[in-house]
Amino acid sequence: MNSTADQLAHRLASELGDDSVTADPAKLASRKVEGKIPALLCIPASEEQLSVALRLCSETRAAVVPWGGGTAMALGNAPRHLDVVLSTERLDRVIDHDHANLTVTVESGVILACLQHQLADHTSLRRSSRRFLIAPASAAPSRQISMGRAAAVTAVCATW
Repeated sequence: MNSTADQLAHRLASELGDDSVTADPAKLASRKVEGKIPALLCIPASEEQLSVALRLCSETRAAVVPWGGGTAMALGNAPRHLDVVLSTERLDRVIDHDHANLTVTVESGVILACLQHQLADHTSLRRSSRRFLIAPASAAPSRQISMGRAAAVTAVCATW
């Protein structure tokens, strides 16, 4: 890792905590994008930490690639440069669930299958059709799709 990446890793760790950033080669290799291996993996645990991580990466002009469930990393153009993979895996909370109106607000790292399972257990949903509480426009198995990806794909498909 070069000195700029070392400095960024130190800044991220000091502001987000040591458990929010890693340069472990095995973890980095598992997050390669189009053959490019990042210098750092950042795993924020809150919206505030995500904001801080993006600010620090912007200040150092680090190239950032978001990583949800990892199911769509081969879609789109390959990055020219990759410094930091920003994982949403710890952004996995249900913020609000209004069962009467059948709405749910979640963080982007929530996995679709986990959310469907959690919502299917709710009594009011047992009376309604549960074939698909949320149906992503994707062929990937829902056990891997993050809600961030489902929202992004839906937004892109809606513009076509």
